[in-house]
Amino acid sequence: MNNTPLHITPPHSTHDHGSHVDEEDGEEVHETPIPEQGSGSTRYPIRPLGKKASKRKESVSKNDYGKYMQELAHQGELTLARELAKYEAEKVRDEAKATAIQQAFQAEQRKKELLRQERELLREERITQRNRDIMNTRLEGMSSNSKYFWQSEKADVVQRRCAREARSRQDGPSTTRQDDPNTTYWLSGDE
Repeated sequence: MNNTPLHITPPHSTHDHGSHVDEEDGEEVHETPIPEQGSGSTRYPIRPLGKKASKRKESVSKNDYGKYMQELAHQGELTLARELAKYEAEKVRDEAKATAIQQAFQAEQRKKELLRQERELLREERITQRNRDIMNTRLEGMSSNSKYFWQSEKADVVQRRCAREARSRQDGPSTTRQDDPNTTYWLSGDE
């Protein structure tokens, strides 16, 4: 017979079925592998799924949906827990801020009260000193009008003193008020 072989393999093919070398360029060219239908693989469907496989796939998708819903509920719970923790932290921070503001307000009120008490003590000292000066005023050598004025001032000092003592003993209202317009404070320059 002929010396011609029955089966001729092209010279550029190799037996590894994954690649061949192009003789002109000397580059290795990879061939696309033939897709194989694996269990559950839908990447390269060769034939349609049967009824049993279709039912299995449907039940898997229902299970996936259930898992998805459970995960979604879990994520919702986590989000709710984070929001609740954030709310609690803000609440604690706001309470701390309110407490700090309240303490600052109380400190300011105490400071104002101390200043008021100090002013009141200074006022009492000035009144006491003025009353001493009035009581120590000598009436010798004064005109009759001046004597009358200083005698009435001394009488007012005594009356205010008696009223203050009565008020402190009874803690009740006095008959003479220090802010009464009839009381004269023209010597002090205050009030």
